[in-house]
Formats: sequence, structure tokens, C-alpha cells
Amino acid sequence: MASTDKVHLNLDTAERPEEFELFATVINGRRIEIGDPADIDYKDLLTIDTPLQFFRYTMSEEDRNWLAEQNLKGWRLGLLLETYLRHYRAQERIDERLEQRKKLGF
Repeated sequence: MASTDKVHLNLDTAERPEEFELFATVINGRRIEIGDPADIDYKDLLTIDTPLQFFRYTMSEEDRNWLAEQNLKGWRLGLLLETYLRHYRAQERIDERLEQRKKLGF
């Protein structure tokens, strides 16, 4: 095989290393499902400035619109975000990636 044929990673055949159960919550009597932030397209990730903006890409439009009309105390929203991010191990996964980058010299 010529060196120009060498492939170090084939993303077309790569499988996701870890799957999570869909996160579900109840807000004012309505069940809402929120997907894994790791499924957000990288171009969309670049537009996220706050954890709350994850919901733009991980929640159905219907649920997002409904949630925007609800009165929700800040502490409840904080609890939702904290539990959601913990469910998907978001911080742990970020820390793992940063550690991998360090080991590779990035």
C-alpha cells in the first residue's frame, strides 16, 4: 500500500463509543425529552455560548416553544441543566478529550 493510500481514521465506518438513554424531564406536567449534546453538529456547536443554548439543538421545536412560554424559576432551570449535563456525562467527556489532547501534545 502506498503511503498516500494510508488512512488513520475512517469516520464513515466509525461507531459511537458510548450510547446514553434519552434524558426525559417533567416540567409543569409535560414530559420533555432532551437529546445528547454529543449529537449536535460541530458547526452548530460553534454557535453555542451558554449551556441553555444546547436545547436549541437537542429538544424538539414544539417542546422548545412550549418551554419558552412557561414560568420557570431560575433554580429549577439550573437544576434541569445540571441534571441534564450530568446525565450525558458532559463535563467528564470534555475533561477526557482535553486529557487526550494533552497526551497527544495539542
